[in-house]
Amino acid sequence: PGPYGRPSCHPPERVVVRESMPTSSTYEPDAPETMTHDYVRSRLTVIFITSPHVIVPGTRMLEEVALSLTLARGVPRNVPKIIIADGYKMGNKYAWKKGRVNTEYAQRYHTYLHRLHALTQTEGSWLEGAQLVCLQQRHGFAHAVRRGLERARTPYVMVAQHDRSVMRPVCVATLLRTMERHLHVKHVGLLTGALSRYEESTVQQRYPQCVDGVRGGRVPVEMTHDLTQIQPGGVPPFHAESPVDQILTSVSTSSSPPHNGNLCIGESRIQAPLHTPRLTPLIQFSDSMHIACREHYLHNVYGINRKVKLHIGDFLEDTYGQHQVKDIRTQGMHAHAFYGTYFFEDGNPIPMVGHLDGHDPRAADENFPKYGWSSHHVKEEDWVELGLDTSTMRSFDDLPLGVDRVSGFHDH
Repeated sequence: PGPYGRPSCHPPERVVVRESMPTSSTYEPDAPETMTHDYVRSRLTVIFITSPHVIVPGTRMLEEVALSLTLARGVPRNVPKIIIADGYKMGNKYAWKKGRVNTEYAQRYHTYLHRLHALTQTEGSWLEGAQLVCLQQRHGFAHAVRRGLERARTPYVMVAQHDRSVMRPVCVATLLRTMERHLHVKHVGLLTGALSRYEESTVQQRYPQCVDGVRGGRVPVEMTHDLTQIQPGGVPPFHAESPVDQILTSVSTSSSPPHNGNLCIGESRIQAPLHTPRLTPLIQFSDSMHIACREHYLHNVYGINRKVKLHIGDFLEDTYGQHQVKDIRTQGMHAHAFYGTYFFEDGNPIPMVGHLDGHDPRAADENFPKYGWSSHHVKEEDWVELGLDTSTMRSFDDLPLGVDRVSGFHDH
């Protein structure tokens, strides 16, 4: 039995969507997956970055992001995971971008942290086994990522913000193999809406001098048999013994993952690949979901080789990324080698990653149109029944033993 009281609830039925005919660039045939999962688990740590947002103490957004990794082909459920929960500043009014909260939201955020800890201890949750790190002083995105990198022990990391979810299948195992074969590739972003017409809408219009360099710098991605013909990571079957597992029920691991609304890749949106899979040079670092070389991150972004000082509250895209743009504009595309930033295009223009928007209060609702896995989220009434509501005053000091707490910005 789990450590929490048993709620009187029933697991939701699995969402069923219409079978879609896959394209060769997005789906691969099924094949044994053990070798691939072992390969990924030994090389990749998923770092989730979360902070105060409008729907706390609700955990729906981060659950959605975690569950969406079912579509990250080759990433097993027991891949190493770290949750970095940023701190905050107190004020009379909340301002999410500045990390400022009022007394009410500070209390709500503490409850949110307790709930995240419960999910890390829950068999069947995609967050099961994750290391929860609570920063008691605000760091901001850039330094929250650094805290995760310091704790990771794998050569590569996958950085996932709490409001960026995977929208369609993408073979992460293949991307890791490509990065190992092409060591100059240090950062691979997953395709977003903003990148879907990157050369036409961004490079040609804003950086015309870089067109030839971008085209010539592409790296082919070989969809090899042993790394792409695999099952999605999936979520294990429902376990009746654990009370929170009665809420976090099994997720289908078929080739048609349960999506709803606009997130479903329906037949009308499937199209022939526009080109073969490739990595395209990215002129500006992107904060969105990406895979990166941990050593490069620590040395070139934060360490002795860094080109820009990162302050509390900074976003990498707005600081490090802007310095990268300046370098490339003044020195040409050969300056790109220091940064090693690319993004993955598989020939399908539909984004691989979508924005859930942590500022939208509708994200607290299971019917939020951007959710594809809402039937598997923990409902608010279930958290209340488990005793994890906002009626009890909580603080960082109340967090259970085993939670990694960082007191100050300069502490370890």
